[in-house]
Amino acid sequence: MPSSYYTHATGKPANQTRGLASEVRYELDSIAASFDLLPSPTALASGSINYALDTGLTNAYVVSVSSAVTAYSDGFSFFFKPLHNNSGASTLNVNTLGLKAIVRPDGTAVQLNDIVANQILKLTYNSSYNGFQLDTDISYANQAAASASAAAASAAATAGAIVTERSATATLTNKTLAAPVITGGASISGNVAVAGNVTTTGKFNATSSGSDSVGVGAVMQFGSDAVIQTGATAGNLDFWNYNAGWYKRLTLDAIGNLLLGGTTTDQGRIYVRKDSSTAEVIQIQNESSTGKMLSFRTNGNTQVGSVSFTVSTVTYNTTSDYRLKNNIRPADAKRFMEIEFVDFEWPDGRHDCGVIAHQLAKVYPGLVLGDKDATEIRTVEITPAVPAVTEQVLVSEAVLNEEGEEIQAAIYESIEVTPAIAAATEEQERPVYQQVNYTGLVGRIGARVQALQRTVDAQAETIAALIARIEALEARA
Repeated sequence: MPSSYYTHATGKPANQTRGLASEVRYELDSIAASFDLLPSPTALASGSINYALDTGLTNAYVVSVSSAVTAYSDGFSFFFKPLHNNSGASTLNVNTLGLKAIVRPDGTAVQLNDIVANQILKLTYNSSYNGFQLDTDISYANQAAASASAAAASAAATAGAIVTERSATATLTNKTLAAPVITGGASISGNVAVAGNVTTTGKFNATSSGSDSVGVGAVMQFGSDAVIQTGATAGNLDFWNYNAGWYKRLTLDAIGNLLLGGTTTDQGRIYVRKDSSTAEVIQIQNESSTGKMLSFRTNGNTQVGSVSFTVSTVTYNTTSDYRLKNNIRPADAKRFMEIEFVDFEWPDGRHDCGVIAHQLAKVYPGLVLGDKDATEIRTVEITPAVPAVTEQVLVSEAVLNEEGEEIQAAIYESIEVTPAIAAATEEQERPVYQQVNYTGLVGRIGARVQALQRTVDAQAETIAALIARIEALEARA
């Protein structure tokens, strides 16, 4: 009867028949070969028939079992001792049969520290999951605590390795960092996943090329919620967050302008842009009941103005100290009556009273900023930028292990699904409105009022003298 271990070479011989010596030797050799397929008595006694020591990398485990398995099939089980904790989704390659995912009993990908270095774990192939099912009684919630001591050890700086400490300058590419302590300079390029807190006492230089969740140049991404990006525009540092799509919320540009919600400086050091909601553009709150809300200072830290408040009022203050003024003299109010005060309506319909800037400039040019009918060309964003859409793809890559052997490592690459679209802008001609220094205008109003008051007082004295003379004349008559 043929079997998986031994098959007759010439069929079963009849009773009382003679055979050639060569045929007998062939049968004996086949029997001996069949015994070689069986586990050794030592392996049977030790229970190590289906046991293997991992020779792979973090998240890319590689084993070679002694059983003559030629293909993955349901129920194929073995025990193995991993060399590294896993930091996320992981794969296994048994006897070079190919990469298969390692999953939890429910078929979901293993999570951080489900696989703990030096723990002997059982894996069973499940074709429904197209991977190896991790059979363990250890609570997944306790895996991180169980691996704390293992995570403190250093690992080789090869693709996909957990790097927990580097005491010398290193260049790390496509790394998974599990609570790393970086004590020397480290240059990190490619996709980097950090599974714990990062402590660095040296330089931490992260560079990137290609596309990521928000486009070219993102260096730090916090899950699926936020990204700090540099490189999309030379010298800019951009902050994005996700709200049913990626949106750039803040930019610190190459010359130090801070842009909140916008992409153009509008010739200001801080540019704030809001949507069409009715909420305030900027809200400033002071927990005190009175004090200063804003202070305006020069580059010498000298205060030149402020906005102060009480529980019911706001006061706008500007510097008027005598120590800042030279050639002090009575104000020139002679031309005040040449100022034309008018009533008017603003574009929103509000009624107001005041002056027209270019008319005031004819009388007091020092009180007007800008030129009549001036315009300028500005770059205006028509449609916002649309970030690239990417997805993480698990690929394998041939690398050398610590023994110099070539093995397959699992590497996650970011693949661009939809390319980024730059913001659409156009140049528009805009008016540059003239501005009036109403503080100076108030000073001239005050000077004119004083001049008028002096005239009234003088005339009152004259009238009083005339009345006295008239009364004296009447008395003589």
